[in-house]
Amino acid sequence: MWFTRNNRAAPIWVAALAGWTLAASPVSAAPPPGQINFQGRLTDDNNNPVPDGPHDFVFKIFDDQAPLGTQLWIETQDDVPVVNGVFTVLLGTYTSIPASVFAGGAAYLDIVADGQQLSPRERFLSVPFALSAEQLSGSGAGAFVSTATTQVIEGTKTFTAHAGLLSGLTASSATLTAIGAGQYSLLTSSGIRVLAGTLSVVEAVVAARFIGDGSGLTNLGGISAGAVDSAKLSKASVDSEKLALGAVQKGQLAVGAIETDRLASGAVTADQLGALAVQTAHLDNCAVTGAKIANLTVDSAKLGAFSVDSEKLALGAVGKAQLAVGAVETDRLASGAVTENALKDASVTAAKLAPGAVSGAALAPLSVDSGKLAALSVDSEKLALGAVQKGQLAVGAVETDRIGSGAVTAGKLGALAVQTANLDDLGVTGAKLANLTVDSAKLAALSVDSEKLALGSVQKGHLAAGAVDTSRLASGAVTENALKDASVTAAKLAPGAV
Repeated sequence: MWFTRNNRAAPIWVAALAGWTLAASPVSAAPPPGQINFQGRLTDDNNNPVPDGPHDFVFKIFDDQAPLGTQLWIETQDDVPVVNGVFTVLLGTYTSIPASVFAGGAAYLDIVADGQQLSPRERFLSVPFALSAEQLSGSGAGAFVSTATTQVIEGTKTFTAHAGLLSGLTASSATLTAIGAGQYSLLTSSGIRVLAGTLSVVEAVVAARFIGDGSGLTNLGGISAGAVDSAKLSKASVDSEKLALGAVQKGQLAVGAIETDRLASGAVTADQLGALAVQTAHLDNCAVTGAKIANLTVDSAKLGAFSVDSEKLALGAVGKAQLAVGAVETDRLASGAVTENALKDASVTAAKLAPGAVSGAALAPLSVDSGKLAALSVDSEKLALGAVQKGQLAVGAVETDRIGSGAVTAGKLGALAVQTANLDDLGVTGAKLANLTVDSAKLAALSVDSEKLALGSVQKGHLAAGAVDTSRLASGAVTENALKDASVTAAKLAPGAV
């Protein structure tokens, strides 16, 4: 090896240039220390050793010979002892040499001694026994896992420690097994592919998330309780096929998690709802149909003010037991809502009827009897035209003060209806008697006196045969005008009358 000083070449003797030092044990191998033992000899232009004492060095590693190449590593070591030109250093003492320095297959050591650049760069070469590392005790490199390139590995492989894989791991027609008391990780950037074999993990599989339908997975009992939290689930990952029966408990649901489009049709039954769980804000308009409500579920406390209108009630829904005392007020009843079937017998008392509430249309035929009418309740305004028939009047019901002026006409009186007891004294005046109404059968005995007869009222045809005797004639009553010609015969004259 040579170095250049004052543009003149001088030789340098290299006693040893060691490679990687590997420590091994039957169980596991320690990582390389990142240091290389290096020894050399410095001489002057005449090939004489440099003076003894401390000297300063800068060591660099390049991937090519000078002046080309990229610097891969650098370290400064000052006050290195030199005796008879010979020095020994441990490269990587202050700056560890990474394994990547030798990954490219070519590495050159560049040395600067006491500020002078030595030339040429010295290439790192393998020591004789290091050549066996290519075969690793008889096994080719293809039998081992590479973290940088794609490989095909035959047979069953067992990993008993952490395997860090950068580009993916493929097991074809083989079994990939991770065993041990702890958890082992396969770190990849592109995933683990099992084409035709089995990926077996004895202890547990821990992952930030799982992607795919999981159809090829078996024996999935290894998920720890509480392991899958919200951060572990991807969006829309949990569908009905992924959830076991009864899997989602109250504690698993986040606040506001269940929206309309998250619920399957008919999913929420009575058993699934907690006490007081469904509030007004949670119900969509018209969401609660008859089929959704259990019998006797909706009590007064569950109904909001004015919530039950005519559209919400099913036909026949409101029975006696459903109505609270005093619940049905006037403004709660729709027009025509209360029918005969809806009213319980004797339920409509005077206090329940509003003024003017009972119209003719509201009354059923024969519904109003004397027991239903309050005292003095039927006045002329309440009676419809022609309403009072013979059968509607009770015996003795029509008294003087019940009859309106001029109310009783000939058409209103039934045959033989007016009897002596029914007529008030002096009640029958000439105006009340119809023409030809009063015959002998209508007149009571001695009922017609001079005060009852109007002037000139007794005509020829009005007197019955033999009706006028001496006692019926008032003194001087029979005048010439009153007598018909030849009406006074001997038989009509009393003795001594003429």
